[in-house]
Amino acid sequence: MRDNNVDSNAGSPTNDSTYNVDTFYEMKQRLLTERTEAKAIEMLQKLLSHNVEHIDWDAFPDLKDLIICILDTVGLVSVTEKHQILVLNGINNSHPKVVDVLVDYYIRHINEVYEMLANSHIAVTIAFARRVCDFDCAGSIAVLLTRFASLKLVQDELLNQLNSNRAEIRFRIHQVTTLVMKKGDDLHKTGDLISRLAEELESTDILIQINAVEMFADGASQKTSTAKYLLSTGIVDQLNRLFIQCTEQPDAGFLYPALIKFFGHLSVANVECLSQFPKFLDSLFDLIYHFDRLDASLRLLAFDTLGAVGSTDCAKKFLDRQHNNSTQCDMRRAMNAFSVAIASGPIDLRVRHINALSMMLEVKDEVEDADADVIAQKWFNWLGETFPSIVISYLSKPFNDIRISSLRLLLALFDHNWAIRIFCSAAGFLVSILNRNTERNAEGKQCKYDVICKLIDSGDSMISPEDMTRLKMYRREGVFYVERNPQVDMEND
Repeated sequence: MRDNNVDSNAGSPTNDSTYNVDTFYEMKQRLLTERTEAKAIEMLQKLLSHNVEHIDWDAFPDLKDLIICILDTVGLVSVTEKHQILVLNGINNSHPKVVDVLVDYYIRHINEVYEMLANSHIAVTIAFARRVCDFDCAGSIAVLLTRFASLKLVQDELLNQLNSNRAEIRFRIHQVTTLVMKKGDDLHKTGDLISRLAEELESTDILIQINAVEMFADGASQKTSTAKYLLSTGIVDQLNRLFIQCTEQPDAGFLYPALIKFFGHLSVANVECLSQFPKFLDSLFDLIYHFDRLDASLRLLAFDTLGAVGSTDCAKKFLDRQHNNSTQCDMRRAMNAFSVAIASGPIDLRVRHINALSMMLEVKDEVEDADADVIAQKWFNWLGETFPSIVISYLSKPFNDIRISSLRLLLALFDHNWAIRIFCSAAGFLVSILNRNTERNAEGKQCKYDVICKLIDSGDSMISPEDMTRLKMYRREGVFYVERNPQVDMEND
């Protein structure tokens, strides 16, 4: 199945007819009848020599099934080792959708062939790298190349393709770099790729700058090692200079949200960045204080970022110190804004804000930090006296998303004993939580059941013996128990 720009073999009998659903189905049935390596390779050669113009793409799912059946029959190790030329021909000349099937199969069996692809059969890996610019297979190839980006030959191929003048092509290669940063392993070995992504930050095209910042934000979102590497190379300083420029030049506002996201992710991975780059924290709190003036996307970003930044024990302690020592980081005011945002505005925004609060207040570590627990309780109290009643009212709202997000908030809060006591003493809470009629789907029913189990496991003295009995009855009946309506027999007069 060659691309349109590859000359087809006019003498091939497969070029005289169109492949469709029936053709692929019949081929698969013949293979299943005679499931030998020779038969499978013969079919693979036939498929890979077929002109793409003769493929009925409505039949692609059947073509995919056939290719997978062929590879299952031969085995990926055998295909790669004995038929490398055929594999290379398929990667180099097939339609990107077919290449995507091949690379996905390699990803699923990577442990079997990793050593081969990294050493004796690295030509296959490089062939995949050359197709990373094709839209239909770029994502899968980027995932595969994450395992091999530190190898010199693979990296040289990617760096060579980065010389393209087309930003679209470059950013498909930068996708590999982003995934490598998310893994955070031996980043010094892929330093050249990371540096090339950093060069995009100097572009005069705002869209290129935004994409580069977004990729750094995504790459720095998970690993402390990545945050440390970016700090050591000066890339974070470069981004900080951009951030300061944005705050001083309102017309650069398109870049501002991406930079807020980057420093938010960076601070989650490395809390020390909160003190190293104070402009970020000042700007974040300013957004929170004035959230009612923001458009929906920036409002969501502000609360999502605060929820993420404040989610770790170390960050809680840092923000608490800042609250005590700085007027710029007023957590009382920020939590009050959080409460108001959850209680007002469109339902979809409220749901996202509740999720952000859940992230901020849930216990991340198996062993709870006593100081962080005290800070979390203080922040919760700053949400206001009426906040528990707002959450309880959401448990019976006719909107599925807000009920489920409220239940998940309770699950996060009930990692803290003080939260259990607050809600169990609130009017209407146990009535709402024991009402099976409010949840109509499996997700909602499971969330409510999990909340009840957490209440029981806490054994808190605030729960009366009668209420504890009702909770245990709910648990014993199970997640999907349906209450039966009493039947009344009617007699005819």
